[in-house]
Amino acid sequence: GMRLRVRDRLARRLRLNEEQAKLLQEKDPDFETNSMNLRNALMTEREKLLSIFENPNSSDAELLQQIEKFISTYSWIERRIAEHVLVLRPYLTVEQQKWLIGLCQRSQDPLLSF
Repeated sequence: GMRLRVRDRLARRLRLNEEQAKLLQEKDPDFETNSMNLRNALMTEREKLLSIFENPNSSDAELLQQIEKFISTYSWIERRIAEHVLVLRPYLTVEQQKWLIGLCQRSQDPLLSF
């Protein structure tokens, strides 16, 4: 299902071996559920934002308030990914750590790109 795909994409992205992937799941078992809930929340806030934007009767204040909600939800996603990766940090090889730093520098959109 979707949970497996999120976990598998993350493992591939971080270039985890089987033991590391298993360890990460054991140490942070709620990540898949949390990430899906946050992703769904972000999509909901995005749809609300589009709806307000497309409504000619909406005010700039309403639009700005919804932009703030969208940004806040996105920040929660970023924070949750950081927590998840920190769980694994002690178990990463030097090469994986270097690759992860490079990934963080390149990606503006970590969760959504997994």
